[in-house]
Amino acid sequence: MQRVSVNRLGRFLDGWSQLIEGKGDSAQAVRDNLAQRIRERTIPKLEITPIYGVSGRTALARPYILTKTHNGYTSAIFIESYGEDLYVSWRTFQKPLSLLNLILILIMLLVGVAFVWTIVTWLYRFYSLYISGFLLTFLWEGGMFYGSLIIQVIIFLSWIGTIFYLLFGEWDKPSSSKPSRIQQILGVLLIPLIIPILSLFRWMGSIAPSDSSLPINLFSFSVVPYVITLFIIVAAALTYKVWFKNSFSTTIFDSPTIFDADDAIALSLSVHKSLLHALDQVGIDTSQLRLHNETTQGRIGESV
Repeated sequence: MQRVSVNRLGRFLDGWSQLIEGKGDSAQAVRDNLAQRIRERTIPKLEITPIYGVSGRTALARPYILTKTHNGYTSAIFIESYGEDLYVSWRTFQKPLSLLNLILILIMLLVGVAFVWTIVTWLYRFYSLYISGFLLTFLWEGGMFYGSLIIQVIIFLSWIGTIFYLLFGEWDKPSSSKPSRIQQILGVLLIPLIIPILSLFRWMGSIAPSDSSLPINLFSFSVVPYVITLFIIVAAALTYKVWFKNSFSTTIFDSPTIFDADDAIALSLSVHKSLLHALDQVGIDTSQLRLHNETTQGRIGESV
C-alpha cells in the first residue's frame, strides 16, 4: 500500500470515533468488511484506497482507508486495536481543487509559446523584408500591431472589471451582491497590478517589428518570467471572471457550492453507516455505540 501524509488531506469538516472494549482482535476483519460495504454502495466517482498514513512528526505508519470524491472531499477511516480494545474513527476533509497544477501547465505553455512566437516572428520578418517584399511586411506587421492592441484591451478591461466587482459587487445589481471583506481586500491588492500591466504592454510593444531594422531585441527574454507571471494572474484568472461572472477569490479558493456540501454529507453518512454495518458483521452491538448527530460539514456556517 502507498504511504500518504495525513497532514495534507485538507480542512477538517466532521468526524466520529469510538472505543469498543474487548474487541481489539477484530481490527483486520472490520477493515475488510468496511471496504466491501462501501464498494457495494456503488457511489458514483468514489475512489476507495487502502493506505498507510504517515505524519511529518513521526516515521510510524498507520493503516487507513481513504474514500475520495471528484470534488475534493476525503474521508479517512482508521480502524486499529488499542490494547485489548478496538478503536474506530472516520474524519472528513475538504481540499478544494487546486489551481496550482493548471497554473504550472499554463506557465510552461506560455513560455513555449513565447519562444516559438519569437522565432517565428524573426523568420517572417526576415522573409518579409528581404524575400517577399512590401505586401507581406504590411500584412504581418499590421496583424501583429492590431492583435497586440486587442490583447492589451482585453487584459486592461479584465483588470478594471475585476477590481470593480471585488470592491462594489456586480455592476447591474450592486445592492444585492455586496462583496465580502476578503473580496474587497483582494480588490485593493489588485490595484498595484497596473505597474506590471504597463510593463507587459511595453514588452508586447518591444516584440513588434519595426521598419528600420531586424527585431534583434526579440531574443531578450529577461522580462519573460515576470510577464508570464503577470499574464497568469491577469489574463487567466481575471478573464475567467469576465466570461463566467465569477469573482477572483472564488476562482482562487474554489468555494464549495451547495451541491458540494450535499456530496460531503452523503459521503460521511455513507462511511458512517458502512462502518456500523462492518462492526455489526463481526458481532459488535452497534446500538451501544454513541450516536453521530449533528454535522457541520460542507460549507462554513452550515450545520445539518
